[in-house]
Amino acid sequence: MLSVLRQVDVVISLLPIPQHLEQLGLIDAIKEVGNIKRFFPSEFGVESDRANSLPPFQNIIDNKKKIRRVIKEAGISHTIVAGNGFGAYFADYLLNPRQQKDYTTIYGDDQAKGHFLLPILFTRAIAKLINV
Repeated sequence: MLSVLRQVDVVISLLPIPQHLEQLGLIDAIKEVGNIKRFFPSEFGVESDRANSLPPFQNIIDNKKKIRRVIKEAGISHTIVAGNGFGAYFADYLLNPRQQKDYTTIYGDDQAKGHFLLPILFTRAIAKLINV
């Protein structure tokens, strides 16, 4: 991994939630090579430092906070991009057509507000950030 990292200026991590903590090894490698100008950790969902989460989601938030802390302690130049969520992900998760469900749990009340992105718009925004 070190030889690859020495050849790039920007690293965008795209690990799914179950593997978020595997970024810790990547962070160590980025610190070791010392040439990465910007690191985008795999944290494209909620703003974890501001999230009010329920117990099923708290472990994910805690892992994201740990990753942020390690990045800052390592002194790595980074950008956190929090898009809150992709509409297609939640529609597929809640309405999963491949799995028969008797019910779906939706937390909150009918006053909750949110916004969702299309992945293509999100990737365009990241591309613009890289070129800044």
